[in-house]
Amino acid sequence: MIILPKSLVERETARAKMMGSTKRITLLVEGRTDALLFEGFLDRNNFAVTPLKSYLDLAEQEIKGGVKKRIIEEVSRFYSGPENSNHNLLGFVDMDADSTKHFMIKVIVNFLDRNNKHPSRKELIEQKVKDSRSETCTFGFLNQIINGDVWNWIMQIPCLEQNQITSREFEELISVARFRSYIHALKQNNHQKIEYQKFESLWDYTNPNFKKMRNEVYVQNFPKYDDWRVMSLKHQYLNTSLNDHCLEWTIFDLLNIDGLYSTTSKICSKKESIVKQLKNEMMNNIAKFRKENNPEIAFRKMFNLD
Repeated sequence: MIILPKSLVERETARAKMMGSTKRITLLVEGRTDALLFEGFLDRNNFAVTPLKSYLDLAEQEIKGGVKKRIIEEVSRFYSGPENSNHNLLGFVDMDADSTKHFMIKVIVNFLDRNNKHPSRKELIEQKVKDSRSETCTFGFLNQIINGDVWNWIMQIPCLEQNQITSREFEELISVARFRSYIHALKQNNHQKIEYQKFESLWDYTNPNFKKMRNEVYVQNFPKYDDWRVMSLKHQYLNTSLNDHCLEWTIFDLLNIDGLYSTTSKICSKKESIVKQLKNEMMNNIAKFRKENNPEIAFRKMFNLD
C-alpha cells in the first residue's frame, strides 16, 4: 500500500496560515481531472485539492478497489489515532454503484481491524470520506450542482458541434449513455456476465479496457452505437445517473458509426480528444456558474463542513 506522506497535511496547514486561513481543508480526490474540476469549483484559499493518482503507479491503481479504496484507506489512516482527529483532511470518491456505502464501510472496518485500530474510529472516518451522493461520479456530481440533471451543454463540445446533431439525437445519446452506465453499475456491484446474458455482447465494453485492446479480436468486436441504442430500447432499466466514462465512450460510438476509428491508436486518440473536450466545456460551465454563484457554499452545506 502506498502511504500518503503525513507532511502533505502539515505543508498545506503551513501554507494556509501564510494565506491567512487556518481552516484550509486538504481534499483528497481520485484523479487529475477530478482535481482540476474541484480547483475551478472551490476557493483555493479554503481547499487544497490533491489527486491520489499522482502518488500511485499503474499497478496500484488497477488493484481491486483501485484509487477509491486507496483514498478511503488513507483517510482511515489519518483518523485512526486520536492525535490526528483535528486534521483538516477530507477524501472525496466516486459513488459508483456503492449507493448503500457498503463498500466504503467494509474498507474502513477492514483497515481498522488489519491495523489493530479501535473500531470506535469508524464513525469519524465515515464523516471524513465524502462521495458523489446520488451521482455515480464527480463529473455528474458537479454537473448536478451547476446544471441540475441537464446535460444540453455537451452539445457545445467541438466534435458534436461539427457533426450538427439534432436535439432528438442528443436526447437519444444521453439515454444510451445512461443505459450503458446501468450495465457498468451491475459490473461494479460484482454481478457476473452469466447473470445478465442478455447484455453479454455489451458487458466487456461499458468502459473498454485499453490493455484488452492489444487483442485484435477485442477491438473487432466493439459494439456499434446502434447495438447500444437497440438494446436500450428493448430492456427496461432504472434511469441511472451518468458515468463519465460511459458518456465518453457513447459519444465515441456515435462519432464512429462509419468505423473510421478501427485501430487501437486511432481509438485511443479519438477517445482522449473527447475526454479533453468534455473537461474543457465543464470548466467553462464552472467558470460561468462562479460569476453569479458561490458553489463552495452549496458544497459546504451539502457535506456539513461549517
